[in-house]
Amino acid sequence: VRSTSLSSANGITWMLDAGGSIFRRGRGHSDWRLVSVHSSLSVADVSFAAGGAGGVLVTASGSMLRTGDGGASWYLITGGPKRVPAAVAHIGTVSVVVGHGGMANRSGDGGHTWKPVELGSGRTLSDVAHVGDELVAVGLKGAAFSSADGGLTWRPWGDKPSDTGSTHLTSIEVGPDGSVALGGIGRVWVRDPSGIWTSLTSTGSVATLKIGEVRRLRWGSSGGLSVVTAAGKLYRRAKGGLKIWDGAGPSGEGKPTRWLDIDGAEGRVLAVTDEGAVQVSL
Repeated sequence: VRSTSLSSANGITWMLDAGGSIFRRGRGHSDWRLVSVHSSLSVADVSFAAGGAGGVLVTASGSMLRTGDGGASWYLITGGPKRVPAAVAHIGTVSVVVGHGGMANRSGDGGHTWKPVELGSGRTLSDVAHVGDELVAVGLKGAAFSSADGGLTWRPWGDKPSDTGSTHLTSIEVGPDGSVALGGIGRVWVRDPSGIWTSLTSTGSVATLKIGEVRRLRWGSSGGLSVVTAAGKLYRRAKGGLKIWDGAGPSGEGKPTRWLDIDGAEGRVLAVTDEGAVQVSL
């Protein structure tokens, strides 16, 4: 197994490998179980509807899969969005995918059929998340849109950090306490449950942390925040900022490695590397 991607939903962690195999691991379990094989799969995002039965998985190559049994089996979606999807989220039982060229599509029937929706922008969208009572999609040149009606209509997101400017926004993640993490090119912001934004990186000459492009943000169930960058660096949030892991593991053993993806399930950081290894930090 050469792992390429991780995602969690409803207490289940999903792992994909370079050959298109999908593995799952339940909460509290250490073993992975092969559930499906699709040879064209690459790095993916996955999301499940309320109740946990219906789910949608998207890949970097543009294909999409759906499940109606909690991920025990997956089926290729045909006749889906015409543009390449980048991320998927659910609000209730509605699935929404966003992606290239400002694409947004929604499905209310478990991913069987999809309808395009208009955002009013051609900027490519990188990620989408269920934030409070809304869906929020972020993307290139500071693009940020929100929908309060299940993805039917969208408007500019009025609650994004005031200093995002034209920064390319690449990832948005909601924590277990309602905190929101937003990442972009060289920037990470966190909004606490009271609605106050704080920048965890600085653009000034003092205490600047050059993290490059944020690829993935992940909250752990205990509230810790981890960041993996497009360059393969892995950071964790600590008091006073972010802490880098330079080696192959959290304590720096072994040769340096390139981190591909992270997940914060069960209060731990689960990570995959360019060697296909899965590593866990408690």
